[in-house]
Amino acid sequence: MQQVRSVWTDCPEFTTFSAEELAAGFVQSLASQLAPGRIQPSGVNDLWAYADPGKSFIAFFNEARLLSVMESAIAASKAVNGIRLKVIPPGTEGSWVQSEKIDAVPSWNLALFLNGEDPFQSAARQKTAIYAWTGILMAAAIVLLSILLAAYLGRQMRLTRLKNDLIATVSHELKTPLASMRLLVDTLRDGHCDNAQLVQEYLQMISRENARLSSLIEDFLTFSRMERNKAKFVHTHLKVDEIIDTALEAVGNRLHAPGCRFKVDLKQPLPVITGDRDALITVFVNLLDNALKYTGESKEICLRGFASNGSVCFQIEDNGIGFPRNASKKIFERFYQVDRTLSRRTGGCGLGLSIVQFILSAHNGSITAESRPGKGSTFTVLLPAAE
Repeated sequence: MQQVRSVWTDCPEFTTFSAEELAAGFVQSLASQLAPGRIQPSGVNDLWAYADPGKSFIAFFNEARLLSVMESAIAASKAVNGIRLKVIPPGTEGSWVQSEKIDAVPSWNLALFLNGEDPFQSAARQKTAIYAWTGILMAAAIVLLSILLAAYLGRQMRLTRLKNDLIATVSHELKTPLASMRLLVDTLRDGHCDNAQLVQEYLQMISRENARLSSLIEDFLTFSRMERNKAKFVHTHLKVDEIIDTALEAVGNRLHAPGCRFKVDLKQPLPVITGDRDALITVFVNLLDNALKYTGESKEICLRGFASNGSVCFQIEDNGIGFPRNASKKIFERFYQVDRTLSRRTGGCGLGLSIVQFILSAHNGSITAESRPGKGSTFTVLLPAAE
């Protein structure tokens, strides 16, 4: 424009002359500061300058244009799953995994972002979760081992206490009838009794104590076989009437003694059952014996039997002292006695009902008890009928 104006006197005004003059001065002052081959700040906001290696020209770029070109180049490149690249102008704040400077634009960075969750944070959380769960599992294992150890020690203590109770019970229960028989025998042997009726009474007392001793020994032997799983039962077809009659004979005249009202109510016809004859007789003898021992002077005992849904149901009901509801299951435990002082008076060591339950379980039967203190008890026995 200056050359044209110097040779053309009538040259009209160039409307952009002032702007071009300003740009030329700007370029001359900037050219010495620009490093060739790189895009650098021009000193004007959002304007970047580029000088070719020979500085024959200088190009200016708007920052938005630069971003658009570089992002287009990134979009045209081969994508990597899970990774996103982005150009970061200077002064931009943010969070990215890694960044590298761009050689052509030294103050700009190429940043790497991860699509989705940060794997490093995820790995850190996994490590933290592993450590936390390891600690929790170790604590739970310690607690569990402590519980198992406490249970084992408790079981050992119960076994020790059970053995001690057994020894004490056996000693006391065997000693009592033996002491009574020894006293009666010594009395008769010394000849201090001349009354024939009194002698007969002494002999009957000796016989009762002997029967009591034999019953105790049989209970202990049965308990021993139960503990060693050595109890063997011979199953045959049995008539209910015969089992009941034999059990009543074993109990003897005590069911018909003065002050005792005994009733048998068997609803005929009763199905045949399968089981061990002697074992089932023991069940009814023990239940009737309990009914006699734990009732007062005025005894009312009833034995009922009837068919029920493919089974034979027996009920032994009495008007005795009864027991609390919370003891209805405990009474079938070995050596459990609701009232030990009463048991000492009546005889027994708390094995009878546990033996009954063991025998019935071996015959696929069951036994339950219902009672209230002072209102009597009812024991219900269920035995499957024979096919």
